[in-house]
Amino acid sequence: MSMPNCAEFDRQTPEYRGAVLPRALPVLAIEAGVSGFWRAYTGFDGDVLGIDRFGESAPAAQVAAALGLTREAVCERARALVRGARSR
Repeated sequence: MSMPNCAEFDRQTPEYRGAVLPRALPVLAIEAGVSGFWRAYTGFDGDVLGIDRFGESAPAAQVAAALGLTREAVCERARALVRGARSR
């Protein structure tokens, strides 16, 4: 899911928030900015794949690859989360 307005999401009822981000399912947040912020939404068993540094100069795809924010990295983190959830 996409969360363009966290403040609006936070104003929703606990039931709504729980339906959108069920605690029984692993949550992976992907962020090319301040990744620590998303821990509040991923929960203890979730994960965040993000870039927390700035100032790189190159085409976007090259920067993302150099910093580990690639399709392959996202897929591997998601697989690891699912494996971890299945083993509990």
